[in-house]
Amino acid sequence: MDEQLINETVKRMIDSGIEDDTIVSTLTDIGISENEAKNIIEKNKSVPETVSQNTIEDNTPSPEMNSKIENLQNQIHAQNQINQMNIDSTDNAINLHSQKLDEAIKKVDNVKNAVSTELNQNINVSLKFRLDEMDKKMGEINAGVNANLELMKKILETNRAILTDLEMKK
Repeated sequence: MDEQLINETVKRMIDSGIEDDTIVSTLTDIGISENEAKNIIEKNKSVPETVSQNTIEDNTPSPEMNSKIENLQNQIHAQNQINQMNIDSTDNAINLHSQKLDEAIKKVDNVKNAVSTELNQNINVSLKFRLDEMDKKMGEINAGVNANLELMKKILETNRAILTDLEMKK
């Protein structure tokens, strides 16, 4: 790159009020290191405001200078497009990974639900078996209680009959 062209472009950027960080970013985009870019900015900030010997008196750039400026602008534009493509591809990769994570979470939830349902079914089968056993035992107990009740009724009737006979014999 032509150092004079870079210096003039940086000077114009400084004069236009562009922030140093933006200028550094632009210079790093065209292949200049960050430290070197900061040095170029400081060097151009310290140049007095008087017109340098290398500029033309009417401040119009020569056709060669215009070509160099246009070339530099094209390089910056191309670098910006590359950066945008990198950003887009990163966004696409992040979105793809996000979708994969969502799918994995759904699969884990499905497995969790399936295992939970299977455990509930096993528990339900076990509980049903226990309830059936308890129902049978309750039926047996109920039958025993009813048999005892009938027996006690018969004893009670027999005792009444005996008491009634005793009362009559007196």
